[in-house]
Amino acid sequence: MTLSNKPKIDLQSIAGVMSHLTNLESNDLQQAKDEKFLEQTTLVGLGIFRLVVMGEIKKGKSSFINALCEVENLVPCAAEVATSTVFKIRYGKALRYTVFFQTEPQEATKKEVIDSSRIAEFGTETGNPGNIKKVDFISIEVPSPVLASGLIIVDTPGVGGVFKGHREITLRHAPRADAIFFITDCSESPLGKEEIDFLNDLKRITTKIFFIQTKSDLVEESEAQIRKKNNIAKLVGQLGLVEDEIVYFIVSSYLKAKALQTGNSKYCEYSGFPTLMNFYNDELKGSLDRSIAEVAVDRSQTKLQLLVPEIQWRRKIVDADNEEKRRVLNTELEDYRNTMKEWVDQKIPSFINNFNYGVTSSIDSVRNSIAAELSPNGSLSREAQAQLAQSDDVDYIYDSVDSLFSDSHYEATIILNRYLQDLEEDLRDQLCILEEQVSSGLADYARDDGAQQIVGRGRVELEFTGSAALDRLRKKPAKSSVLGRVGTYIRGTVTGGFVGKIAAGIAAFFTGGAAIPLICVTSGSFFGGAKALREQKRSEAEAARSHVKQALDQILASTYQQAAAELSKTSLHLQRQAAAAVTGIKTRINQTLESRAKSLSERKGATEVEIAEKARVQKNLEDKAGKIALALEHFAKLINESK
Repeated sequence: MTLSNKPKIDLQSIAGVMSHLTNLESNDLQQAKDEKFLEQTTLVGLGIFRLVVMGEIKKGKSSFINALCEVENLVPCAAEVATSTVFKIRYGKALRYTVFFQTEPQEATKKEVIDSSRIAEFGTETGNPGNIKKVDFISIEVPSPVLASGLIIVDTPGVGGVFKGHREITLRHAPRADAIFFITDCSESPLGKEEIDFLNDLKRITTKIFFIQTKSDLVEESEAQIRKKNNIAKLVGQLGLVEDEIVYFIVSSYLKAKALQTGNSKYCEYSGFPTLMNFYNDELKGSLDRSIAEVAVDRSQTKLQLLVPEIQWRRKIVDADNEEKRRVLNTELEDYRNTMKEWVDQKIPSFINNFNYGVTSSIDSVRNSIAAELSPNGSLSREAQAQLAQSDDVDYIYDSVDSLFSDSHYEATIILNRYLQDLEEDLRDQLCILEEQVSSGLADYARDDGAQQIVGRGRVELEFTGSAALDRLRKKPAKSSVLGRVGTYIRGTVTGGFVGKIAAGIAAFFTGGAAIPLICVTSGSFFGGAKALREQKRSEAEAARSHVKQALDQILASTYQQAAAELSKTSLHLQRQAAAAVTGIKTRINQTLESRAKSLSERKGATEVEIAEKARVQKNLEDKAGKIALALEHFAKLINESK
């Protein structure tokens, strides 16, 4: 599975050309720095690839990561199971572990650098049961060559067994993954119901799922192949995947580690890792690099095209060596001024109004959809009622509380993830419409190249604004990010923190008895324990069902209320950002008018020496722009050849 005959994409070289383009714009043309373009230049140079590793407990997930990074004992293995946090592993010049703790959005980041000997204290169920230390994630920096190209590995908690609460945390990282490696093994049980159920949920979030079968050294090759065949049959029959489209590898982390210890390449060959890494480098990373490069080159060519009119205007100024030529330029400038005033006064307000209406409609639609599923008579509430109706035994009803709330919690996370994905698509469409309105509106009113330059810059800013804002729906938010609070909300619900706050405010749901505060919301118990509930009140089955349903409905209603509030903030923030981007067009129109008028005035009184110097600077400017254009054409050709 190699693409050795196809040219490789060098993202760092592309980032270098982008830096030259930025210097041309800000240093040579003296225009304001395009911070969003600078940000993209940095990201292109890094070439970040997010690989999320998922799977059931004790399937060899951590050993696989250690072997992949070629570092022994990098993350905990064997019987110690990661807490409901994750390990985020990236390249660093020296090995360093940093624990990041859960905080409220308005709080400063809390973190602690630890020695490797303390990993179990924060990163395993043994040392941190139920994540009582409130660890958000553990960052690992390591000088692994495998990570040097921008690979970031996210090691998620096991999704099965007694740690069912881990699955919400695991799903939180799926939407932003460039690839998901789902781990199973050769020696333990084949893919089971819990794994298939989890994969069904995962499939609703992403299609970038690839399968790794570990521990091939523990069985005969024929047994490993039989296990693979049986697992694929389940993926096709129970998951609905297409067999020819399933990507599946068999590996041995033990043999890969032995190859590193002994230097014997045969062990590495037998481990299966070379084939896997070829797939990663050529298919996964290669495809992502090509996609990143394509967007970067396209935006860079667009930016260069937007700078060309200013370079051409400066050439006109240098060549305006008589009064008639300068009079023609002055007339051109006045026509441009009048055209732009009409466009700004008549077109821009309607663009913003249309965009605001579209954003509001999109978010209202998502809010209503979430309400329908989380309402007292919504899908989750009905599922809970069906489960509670399975028995009239009071003990059974209260014993069902733990799994009922855990499952409802999990389903709520899936629902919110799904609707956030739909919202992202819809809002991106609204941004595209705004960009098109800006472009076509200008085309109706302006013919001047300078006007096209200004609005083009505005379009690029809109694109960056929308992309950056919507991406933050999936990231850990910055303290100042309003959009990011949606992500914080989701993270809060899946870790139990948000539900805990809601539960603490509910008085009681049991008739004829003292109020029982709903304080504990971990997987251990949502009502302080089923046993405690039975001791407090042993009511009839119907009353018990009503009490449990009331508690769940109130928590779901509160979940919806916070989601609705954060979606409203998202709407307001995006509208403000888009308005600011379009307003920036108006500002640059005025700046360009002033700059051109000034350069025309200076040309009238310039000496021969000054004109000669301007001509030299202009020639240098045109040479730089020409070299950048050739480099971008070269990269565009390579990208096409690599497809």
